[in-house]
Amino acid sequence: MKGGESRASEALQQLLEKIPIIEIKDITSEAASSQWQPDMVARLLVDGRPHVIVCEYKSNAQPRYARPALLELRDYVQRTPLATPVFMAPYTSSAVRQLCEEKGRRLPGSGGERPHCLRRRVHRAYRVLMP
Repeated sequence: MKGGESRASEALQQLLEKIPIIEIKDITSEAASSQWQPDMVARLLVDGRPHVIVCEYKSNAQPRYARPALLELRDYVQRTPLATPVFMAPYTSSAVRQLCEEKGRRLPGSGGERPHCLRRRVHRAYRVLMP
């Protein structure tokens, strides 16, 4: 796992640990393969029910890099039941946040979930951006 991905994984774990109804089973980094895989997969129990968070991390979240990542997340979630897509980056511009909203409207699942965007704030703290 690269340095940025490692910090993002730690931030995700710290965030999830603060939510009382979530039990973290594991957070894994997906190995490189010929097919696209998310950078991280968090397997959870949410109020006793299984759930998966699939994450894509980009150190550079310019729209030209974020757009394909969001599309890959969308496609992956279509094949993965009970999954929530999360896009993570040290910084997300308003254009990238808008992409999260646009791509999210096409995501299947309960309530048409949008990909949640996480961004790094000052002092390496991540904050959830709710579209």
